Amino acid sequence: MNKKWFSTIIAMLLTAFLIILSAWILFLVLQESKITRTVLNTVSTYAGAEWSLEYALLKIKNHEDWFSDSVNNDDFDSNFLANNTVAAKNQIIWYDIYNSSSTYTWYIKSSWFEIIPLFYDKWSLIQTNSKNPNPNTSDISKTLNFKFNSDTWITWNIIWNNASWDTFWIVGSGSSFGTGYTVSSSIWLFKKTYENTSTDAIDFKLENIDIWTFLATYSNNYLIIYNHNLSDVSYTMESSNWFSLPNLEIISYSNIWDFKQNIKFTENKSKYFDILKYSLFNK
Repeated sequence: MNKKWFSTIIAMLLTAFLIILSAWILFLVLQESKITRTVLNTVSTYAGAEWSLEYALLKIKNHEDWFSDSVNNDDFDSNFLANNTVAAKNQIIWYDIYNSSSTYTWYIKSSWFEIIPLFYDKWSLIQTNSKNPNPNTSDISKTLNFKFNSDTWITWNIIWNNASWDTFWIVGSGSSFGTGYTVSSSIWLFKKTYENTSTDAIDFKLENIDIWTFLATYSNNYLIIYNHNLSDVSYTMESSNWFSLPNLEIISYSNIWDFKQNIKFTENKSKYFDILKYSLFNK
């Protein structure tokens, strides 16, 4: 009788041990699965944000440097991006390209310049927010009016080159200027007309002109502002329509459940137009 009870107790203890062992193994498996899912979601969110950034850069390449775009989860582009990343359920991918605006506030370092394109891409809208991703779908519109204010005097030029590299530009200086201001005698139009073969020099034509007339006459104009002061200069630029920004900013996003990843890319575009700074001069 005692042996029977002893065997029963041993069987119960072994059963309890096996239950505890099985529960512990199951706990480890679940924890490992949770860690694996966490790693997968972390990698997937980063891959999604990285892919979104690369896609945004590709869109800019297919258009013009002054292209802006925004994609949300209602757009086809968002589903396209999610389907081309590491497999994960309920992944949402989107991005914003900040490349143009109607108002901009920034600063210029001492002895430095900034170049602002006075035109922008109106885009070809294909969905809620997304613009056409195909090449040659830009719709460029020039900025015909703007107002510029800085906290001290700066030197500025507005320059345009045609396909033959004939150069036209206006120059001036001050802390406030734009198409809404009274024309000053300090605003001059310089026209590089032709190379004089007899003197082996470039001939220039000089005439007085207002800013609006210059902007209306020529396309793809660039505003070049130069800080000749010993300290930084803050400025604000406004327009009733849009203009391109001197700084490009792209923010790409990727979400999977509670996992989120953002990548921010910024670049000063003035270096791409660096050669234009050599047109800076004032009378």
